Amino acid sequence: MPMATGITVTNQDIAKILREIAELLEIKGETYFKTLAYTRAADTVDKLDFDLSEVKGEEELRQIKNIGSSIAKNIWEILQGRECQKHRELLLQFPPTLLELLEIPGLGPKRAKALFESRGVRSIEDLVVLIKDHGLRDLPGFGEKTEQNILRGIEQYRRHRERLTIFRADSISRRIVEELRRRTGLELISPAGSLRRMRDTIGDIDILAGSAERPYVIGEFCNLSSAYEVLARGDTKSSIRTADGIQIDLRVVERDRYGSALMYFTGSKEHNVQVREIAVALGYKLNEYGLFERASDRLVVSATEEEIYGRLGLQFVHPYLREARGEVEMAKEGKLPRIVSLEEVRGDLHVHSTYTDGGNSIKEMALEAKRMGYEYVGLTDHALNLKVASGLTVKDLKRQFEEIDYLNEKLGGIRILKGSELNIGLDGSVDYDPEILAQFDFTVASIHGGFGRSREEQTQRLIRAMENPYVTTIGHLTGRIINKREPYQLDLETVLEKAAETGTILEINSFPDRLDLKDDDIFRARRYGIIFSLGTDAHSTQHMELIRFGVATAGRGWLEKKDLINTYPLPELLKIFGRKKARL
Repeated sequence: MPMATGITVTNQDIAKILREIAELLEIKGETYFKTLAYTRAADTVDKLDFDLSEVKGEEELRQIKNIGSSIAKNIWEILQGRECQKHRELLLQFPPTLLELLEIPGLGPKRAKALFESRGVRSIEDLVVLIKDHGLRDLPGFGEKTEQNILRGIEQYRRHRERLTIFRADSISRRIVEELRRRTGLELISPAGSLRRMRDTIGDIDILAGSAERPYVIGEFCNLSSAYEVLARGDTKSSIRTADGIQIDLRVVERDRYGSALMYFTGSKEHNVQVREIAVALGYKLNEYGLFERASDRLVVSATEEEIYGRLGLQFVHPYLREARGEVEMAKEGKLPRIVSLEEVRGDLHVHSTYTDGGNSIKEMALEAKRMGYEYVGLTDHALNLKVASGLTVKDLKRQFEEIDYLNEKLGGIRILKGSELNIGLDGSVDYDPEILAQFDFTVASIHGGFGRSREEQTQRLIRAMENPYVTTIGHLTGRIINKREPYQLDLETVLEKAAETGTILEINSFPDRLDLKDDDIFRARRYGIIFSLGTDAHSTQHMELIRFGVATAGRGWLEKKDLINTYPLPELLKIFGRKKARL
């Protein structure tokens, strides 16, 4: 992947190449461990809290966890502006369109390889034609049901491919904003649109700035290291495209109009319409330039959003709430929820360690939790039946519990909670006998397979799991992976009723590819009086910072501090964890 001269290579660019190497190695038939090495390296690079472009050489790269000598060499080639030779060699062995097949949910490298070798499928278009001609049904592992699943996957891929995950959009936006601040000294600059509202996926990235030197700011924006192509350039608005095709729009307004412009361009459109209707009823007009008296056209306020909402007799509406779900009416009455904040979170309740498929030891995860100012961290390594993630045997658990006891005694300032991510079987059962389950402080039970079951089967599966007194929490309830896998079929209302009835906590999985439960489902679940938990599903210390995406999702679902157990002091948390077991 040659990089254009003057274009900064981002961590995400490097991670993408490493993932493609892993996928191509699997198609080629290389060993599991070789492909896993590249996958883990890609995950590590994606979540680094510094830019690899700052690294001075291969030796420094080798100091990063999960990056060995060969991968360090690959990365250094990319950072030097050269093609990664390993990547190029693999691409020459397969058509470049084959990689696009791997983006189809449910297909995977093994099936892509089978289609390529036995049917000559080189692209999504080839695959669609083959399916329409029923050309897959005589292939081992393929059939009519598989054909329909692949067609649904293609439809999903085409529907979502233009949208970015919130993590990727947020990372790009932060880099752009920081570079613009450094170049121009801007004080008033912020993401706008759905990114500021922290929706789970984003189209184009919108940024708003306030400055008296608008042409200068636009010029600096067009000369950013990320600007692969300038799509449009005016005095107050410009659009660029990055090397990987992402469009970023910048608007620059006068400083005293920044508040009204930020309010307007944050949206949502439906929210703005409702607020404008209130303005009209009060004798005003409201647009991106400010709040004006309708009769005289005199500017009333424009500098800050707070002033505009206040002049209209409304509480300030947090950007996360601006989705026309009743927030304007609540703001009129002064009854908006005080949504939970990152500062109120006392711990992460879903992390993994090297005991299963994590990248850091229990001690390292605990020390990171302590560094983040947490009071506790919930260790939830995979349970026995998830063989692909090296699920823990009873003997492994005994050893892990002893290590946790030792660390809790020695570390100080952080409590490691004994947890487990249990697997929900097709019949709703979970791993381990009751006498083992009783030893955990808490458990998170999740579905890790059997996603294609019927709506009734999946619903009953979850209901039976929630009826288990040792199941504290249900993890990533709907099973979605954003832009990759749709939620499985589920009667959500029935599941929510059962969660409330049994006192089962529902997780908001904070990993940006999941964000499951999503905000709409959280908003619905609040009515049942359900308590929620936040877990990053962290498989490394770097992942633990992703908690902020879960907090934002909780806020978008209107959750307050009282609704989220991660905000509770440890004694109160443990009391809630023990409620279901106490009924035995």
